[in-house]
Amino acid sequence: MLFLHVMKTAGTTFMWHLRTQFAPEEIYPCKGVDWTGVDELGMYVDLRRLGAIPSDRLDRLRVIAGHFPFAARDLVPGELRTVTILREPVARTVSLLKHFKRLHPPSRDRSLLQIYEDPDRFTGFIENHQTRVMAIESGDGVRSVRDPIVIDERRFEVAVANLRSIDVLGVTERYDEMLAELRTRFGWWSEGTPPVLRANAAAEDWEVDDDLRARIAVDNSWDVALYAEAVEIAGARDRQGEGGAGALLESAGGQAASNRSTSSPERPR
Repeated sequence: MLFLHVMKTAGTTFMWHLRTQFAPEEIYPCKGVDWTGVDELGMYVDLRRLGAIPSDRLDRLRVIAGHFPFAARDLVPGELRTVTILREPVARTVSLLKHFKRLHPPSRDRSLLQIYEDPDRFTGFIENHQTRVMAIESGDGVRSVRDPIVIDERRFEVAVANLRSIDVLGVTERYDEMLAELRTRFGWWSEGTPPVLRANAAAEDWEVDDDLRARIAVDNSWDVALYAEAVEIAGARDRQGEGGAGALLESAGGQAASNRSTSSPERPR
């Protein structure tokens, strides 16, 4: 399984949930296995490192996770199922701005508007970022999802097509439903879905005015459109009884697991 972790969509929370299902060494990157230094972020974003995972390590993995674009699956040999979570773009951006203000020392004394207007932050992390994750192509030669590409009609159509091919598609606003689908249809967390623990969430009361929210929506119009597609796709799958987790289970031949210490789900590769 390849988890395309889009920043500030509940991906850190989902990683916590994955670690309650799988052993640490079954998830890439694993501290002490895939990296031994302090550069955890490099392992989580660098496509060159992803493509260099040794074959014997791949054979032991159940989950590969990172801030990777959809095209990252071309770097991993064999059949690879995909999972991602998208979020309403204005809410995602506001959460991201608060994340930088809280955790990035140079941003602590800056307003949220000043962080938004920082060219590096805007280009690398904000501007139609979710569409970029889904639209980057193997021939673009990018090293990470931070590298800019021009989003146009063709790229948007690529993003939508890739989104439709995602095996398990979640949206932040229905996160608990995604966990329930994975549990009931894929056999994960057999003793009960773990509590939804919000990880890396901002608790500070930093106000964002309506003008900035409106500006975010305009600046990220492709993301607004893509998120609408995601909600429609997820809703259609639910109505048809073909939720992302269900499709994943069906492709595994209906096999479910009791837990990782006994019988395990079919390797999601």
